[in-house]
Amino acid sequence: IPATRATDTQQELPVVKAIFGSARRLRATLLYSSGFEVDADASSRELPGGYRVANLTLDSVTLERDGKRFPPGLSKDSGEGTSQ
Repeated sequence: IPATRATDTQQELPVVKAIFGSARRLRATLLYSSGFEVDADASSRELPGGYRVANLTLDSVTLERDGKRFPPGLSKDSGEGTSQ
């Protein structure tokens, strides 16, 4: 059996490319390892990989899947709307 199962979850976890919008209507561009991008907001359900947005602020995004929370990393291209 290949030893890829342990890394499947990490590979599915997207990175944050950008966070944008106003305080009441924030959106985040999430980038998956396949190159697929999706814009998500706090009401987003059923994102690729089975994730949903649990928390979204100007500084961070937290995704949730199966009751567990995941803080995605920042993409190398990120920087728009984020502070470091």
